[in-house]
Amino acid sequence: MYSVITEFGIPMKLVRQIKLFLNSTYNRVWVSKHLSDMFSFKNVLKQGNSLSAFLFSSSLEYAIRRFKDNQDGLKLKDSY
Repeated sequence: MYSVITEFGIPMKLVRQIKLFLNSTYNRVWVSKHLSDMFSFKNVLKQGNSLSAFLFSSSLEYAIRRFKDNQDGLKLKDSY
């Protein structure tokens, strides 16, 4: 997905920001005067999020372009 948006000309700085946002993040919190153990949480994109729509439409556009470039059309493996 990251190579697709890079291919569309999205600056690497923005691609790195998206990667940081989507990868697991580690955090610690203060409880009274004690710092908790480190824990991880995963960032996910919810339906309707503008970044989610952008990544989906970019991936779809890439797939459509790749399909148009294939002059032989779609070839499916014979499954009889």
